[in-house]
Amino acid sequence: MNRTNIFYTIVAVFFVAIFVFIYVVLVTENKNNSRDYVKSIEMFNRKKNTIEMKKVEIQTLESEDRITSFAADSLNLIRSSDVFEKITISKTQLKQIELVLKEKYE
Repeated sequence: MNRTNIFYTIVAVFFVAIFVFIYVVLVTENKNNSRDYVKSIEMFNRKKNTIEMKKVEIQTLESEDRITSFAADSLNLIRSSDVFEKITISKTQLKQIELVLKEKYE
């Protein structure tokens, strides 16, 4: 064989090896990134579910039935069956009250 043919063969094998190496690196990086993406999506879903469970827990703790039963049992409070009086205030009186409060707390 000729020296130039051997040289070209070695150069060709070298470039093929470089391309194969780059391909393998890119494929493994792609797999790692995909795996990380899936893990982050799973973690996001877990946190989202935790938040939803906390919201449901808050809603059950804030329910009117629970609060009234707690107030009646523990604090011996009763719910009034009478309708409370309604106080009517005209708009001018309301504005006057607002002005007085603003002056007082400024």
